Amino acid sequence: MERANGRTVVVVAIIKKLATTGLALLAFCALSAGPALAQTETFAYVTNADDGTVSVINPTDGSIVATIPVGFQPYGIAAAPDGTRVYVANFGSSNVSVIDTATNRVVETVRVGPSPKGIAVTPDGTKVFVVNNSYVGTVSVIDLTDYAVTTIPVGRYPSGIAFTPETPPRAYVTNTGSSNITVIDTARNEPIISSSVGGKPEGIAIDDDGIAYVALRNWGLSVMDTTSANSYYTIRQSGTPVGVAVSGKRVYETDNGGGLLHIGDFSGVTPTWNTITI
Repeated sequence: MERANGRTVVVVAIIKKLATTGLALLAFCALSAGPALAQTETFAYVTNADDGTVSVINPTDGSIVATIPVGFQPYGIAAAPDGTRVYVANFGSSNVSVIDTATNRVVETVRVGPSPKGIAVTPDGTKVFVVNNSYVGTVSVIDLTDYAVTTIPVGRYPSGIAFTPETPPRAYVTNTGSSNITVIDTARNEPIISSSVGGKPEGIAIDDDGIAYVALRNWGLSVMDTTSANSYYTIRQSGTPVGVAVSGKRVYETDNGGGLLHIGDFSGVTPTWNTITI
């Protein structure tokens, strides 16, 4: 959730009929209540892979207030910290569309690596990290001052990306094809280390305490402490977990093809789970 020009921008990514993943919830933003928020408008930005557009939705009444043409097969989506821009990774056209949220128009298109999938904006709003889902996996880093692009090598078929809470943050990239995670130094735009997690990792989210939650397509959920030498444990689950998001100590994980949303509460010593059909 980001603020922009008196409006609150809620970034959501829903992929329809994309052959590599099917239907998956990839991003979740929890709205917080408060006097300032109550005086703003709230909008959701949703990628539509079928027709190459982003829908801008008023969640209060479900109305579509704008439909924005972007690239071919838009996939991941992320907002600037101040909410003035939304960045869309176009899987099929290997570029990123930059949307001005004041006008809901594309103001820039940036060429990146092949098959961009995951995307995230650094907390200071100066860079966009784009995960390119190819065998020779890379991350494209867009410098938002001039849209120059730097390329960082990672593992095979990378999918997701998330930042740790410290300043400057580290970026954690899930490499589905090589079943590991590449950690990137965002200050130098260089890979630091690769940590094995197994199980074909895809979605990733990191909470404010530096705990990473990684959806493993073959196993379940990997829980990793990014502050302690990346120590982790795995929670075995049925189905095919692909998407994961976190709000506080509550984790949301989607089951690709199963139509299920697993909700885990990690506030106690042992996590508790609830599963709903979506």
